[in-house]
Amino acid sequence: MTAPLQVNPGELRSAGSAFTGVADKLGSLDPGAALADAAAAVPGLKTAGACLTAKESVAQQMIAITSAARTYGGNLTSAADKYESTDQASGGNIAGVPMPGG
Repeated sequence: MTAPLQVNPGELRSAGSAFTGVADKLGSLDPGAALADAAAAVPGLKTAGACLTAKESVAQQMIAITSAARTYGGNLTSAADKYESTDQASGGNIAGVPMPGG
């Protein structure tokens, strides 16, 4: 038999905040700039075209990674909120049950 699930909403929020913070930092990066600079340095070579192609691919992947990190962070924070609201509602329901002999 497995142990019951225990959740620490504060830890979920902390992890969510970390992921959204990483997303913010990733969003401020411009990894394509180095590739554009490399392409500009060798305009007559096939390497320039490869750098420009890679620049577009890297930019698209960076957008996807940033979005995924931001979404995941938001989901963790939302899960923490839901765990707490469920616990509060359940506690209220339990408190409302009359005790025998009380």
